[in-house]
Amino acid sequence: MCSPAAVPDIFWYDRRGLGYGVAYLPGPAPLVVLVAGTGGALNSRTTQILARSLLAGGFHVLGLSSPSFGNF
Repeated sequence: MCSPAAVPDIFWYDRRGLGYGVAYLPGPAPLVVLVAGTGGALNSRTTQILARSLLAGGFHVLGLSSPSFGNF
């Protein structure tokens, strides 16, 4: 995980920054941005299964939690 930029004081509840997951292949491949379903975390079972399937299909995968999840 990359080091987060300075977080404004209004976001006092989460100083760690936006959480994300990356799965990548060696060499060039298309990138898929995978956003979890409503209220879902980036490490939910469904999101992980989909990310593994996309990786096996030859895609780099960037995973994000749902915008309605607490750490988004």
